[in-house]
Amino acid sequence: MANLTIHQPEILFLQDAVIRKYCELTRVDALQFRRSLTGTMKHYMDIAENILDYLDTEHLRAYTASIGDGPIRTALRKLLEDEARGGRSKDSHWRPIVTDNVVRKLLFTDAEKQPELTFKDFFVVAFYVYVGVDRTDVLQKLVGQAGLPGASGSAGQAGPLGQVGPQRPAGLTGSAGSTGSAGSTGSAGLADQSGLTIRPEQSGSPTPSGNHTIDPFRVKMQCTLRPLDPDSNPGEPIEFVFSGSPIVLNRQNLDPQNNTITSKVQAQLSVKDGQWIIENFSELRTTYIKVQKPMALEKGDILIFGNKQFIVE
Repeated sequence: MANLTIHQPEILFLQDAVIRKYCELTRVDALQFRRSLTGTMKHYMDIAENILDYLDTEHLRAYTASIGDGPIRTALRKLLEDEARGGRSKDSHWRPIVTDNVVRKLLFTDAEKQPELTFKDFFVVAFYVYVGVDRTDVLQKLVGQAGLPGASGSAGQAGPLGQVGPQRPAGLTGSAGSTGSAGSTGSAGLADQSGLTIRPEQSGSPTPSGNHTIDPFRVKMQCTLRPLDPDSNPGEPIEFVFSGSPIVLNRQNLDPQNNTITSKVQAQLSVKDGQWIIENFSELRTTYIKVQKPMALEKGDILIFGNKQFIVE
């Protein structure tokens, strides 16, 4: 196994995605669980066991079939073949990797203070199997949204995430081969430092098919947030593109010098039925919408007048 270094945007994505998946499987309220999550090892022991239970043959096969061709799929196929031949069991392979200490390292780290973390590559694979998304697709989106520098590892080591070599900026080369090789940008895709080929995002306007259904994977939704200073002067716009996964909003991508915005997950943007949706994840519940036009009220809504809060009952 090789070591793999992941960077702040991917750390934040995995922190959010793993907690969401765990809460979904255990039927726990995600917001309450985030608030209760401390450095206590009991939390991370439970999460690690839940991940290990999930990494059974059925889920591994389904995930392997769902992702694109690449080093992760090749490695998982080999692992499944070994298990089928009576080789290493699930526990003997995953249990030494997915430990409570390593899970804690990922989930409890403040990514702003420690924007890079290094793990065994199969630990990262385990998390992506658990949350059910293709790492190649995630990196592609993060590169565009937050300038993800990619992944790096020990020079010369090859693992399930590809040949790992000296660090190089993501998005400057085409399809990656052996370490140090270069390709031109184009339809081959972008390469990160681990040698993963990142498929280019489909572009162009939606094209109706024969039955007039628009392909949802070609629809892009863009949201622009323009900061206002106390005098209501507009600042530089911040653009976000929804490509299927929730967009994390935090200090890093909203206002890096503003300590009133959390460095973890302040809120999330997503799209439902063509409408942008914002969801609060701030532990202090400091995500608000300013009332500037008539708005419908629902039971449980919180209204703030001056410094006084009221709940609608």
